[in-house]
Amino acid sequence: MSSSKGRMSTESIKACSGQFDLESVYKLLMERMELRAIEALAPCTNLEVLDLSHNRLVRIEGLDGLLKLKTLRLAHNEIGTLEGLDHLAALEVLALDGNRITAIDGAACLTKLARLRTLSLQAPAPPGLTPPPAESNPCCQHPAYRVTLRRLVPQLTSLDGERLALVDASGARSHASAMPTVCALPNPNPNPSPKPNPNTCPNSNLNPVNPKPNSNQPQPGEP
Repeated sequence: MSSSKGRMSTESIKACSGQFDLESVYKLLMERMELRAIEALAPCTNLEVLDLSHNRLVRIEGLDGLLKLKTLRLAHNEIGTLEGLDHLAALEVLALDGNRITAIDGAACLTKLARLRTLSLQAPAPPGLTPPPAESNPCCQHPAYRVTLRRLVPQLTSLDGERLALVDASGARSHASAMPTVCALPNPNPNPSPKPNPNTCPNSNLNPVNPKPNSNQPQPGEP
């Protein structure tokens, strides 16, 4: 292994995966091997998990034939851009914390990763604290960092170790509690009396204004 240290090769891939046939490699872990470039992976057409964390990689490259790759971990390298990812249609998990990515605009290439659900550009930090620079990328300090990523990759369920559904629910509760309470004013006259009808007598117990004479009573002038 000492002769292949610092470079990916067919021999080093076989040694790390334990597979002689590279088409049978489904998971490849090559962390802390001082790798400077991603190469020799074209025969690994069935690769699903690739971890090249803690190396010296400066760019994302050499992944064109990995159409089945679901998990890619490139944390703690020297990568400066997000270029080289847009063809990984099956990618679901991407870890890039601890690199040197500066431009948040470069995240536009992530829009083509329709299956991407988990993205990490900085390591999780305790509530109220900021991850140290070694665990983050410069782009994470941009004030529109989270808003931009949520807009470009709306299908994300986890960003930087946080479940977005929980974050959204917490934000909704905070917004609701901050809204002022609106009290309903009492009705000043809940049972208003009906207006009197001028054509009716105001007192139902009184006789009509012009009652008909009683035929049984004697009329004036009768004996």
